[in-house]
Parts: sequence; structure tokens; C-alpha cells
Amino acid sequence: MNKLISHALFILLSTTCATTAVDAKEIGQKNSHHSKAVRAKSTASVLSEKEALELIRNRPDVKDFFANVTKAKIAKAVIEVDRKEGACYVVHVYELVPDGPDSSHTATMNWYNVNFKTKKVTQEF
Repeated sequence: MNKLISHALFILLSTTCATTAVDAKEIGQKNSHHSKAVRAKSTASVLSEKEALELIRNRPDVKDFFANVTKAKIAKAVIEVDRKEGACYVVHVYELVPDGPDSSHTATMNWYNVNFKTKKVTQEF
């Protein structure tokens, strides 16, 4: 029963976007039962940063944001992977607004977490 609980905990933690990476050894899980083929398959299905950006760029709210910013011609719409956190890419969508010849500020549209294993997207607000 202890191995079952340990395995369930490993699965739960490996599919979330926790800021602390969890090593399987830390929770007592030995990956000896996973074959190399299974590991190779799971690695192949991991999203790249580029694919994560495309997932976000194709969301209706982000498309509308880019269209509105482009139409206004005042600021520049930006989408970028800010960092990798746990099993997620943290994607920042914002506009870069010029304040003068040598200064600007940003205005955030939203932050998105893209789980690169499950492809699940969650937004911050």
C-alpha cells in the first residue's frame, strides 16, 4: 500500500506546476518498472517553449488583445516565456508602451501556466 501511495503522490506532483521540483527518489518511488520505451514516449510528447507560446497565442482572449493593441498603434503586444517553473512554462502576455524617446513601461494582459507534460493551460487572472 505504501508504494501505491508513493506512486500516486509522484504522479500528482509531476503533473502540477509547483515551484519546487520533486525528484522521484525524494518520495521513495523507484522508476525501475518504467521501460525505456515508455520514458522515450513521454519525452517525445513534452511541449517545447515554441509550442507553448502557440497554445497561448491561439487563445481567443490573447488574439483579441493582440488585435486591439495592433489596431491602436500606440504599444507593442508581446508574448514570451518568462521562466520554467516545475512542470510548467510561465508565459507573460503584455503590451510594451513607450513613455518617451528612452523609456517605456509594460502593461500585463495576463500570465499563463502551460504544463508541458499535460498541455493544460491555466491563467493567473
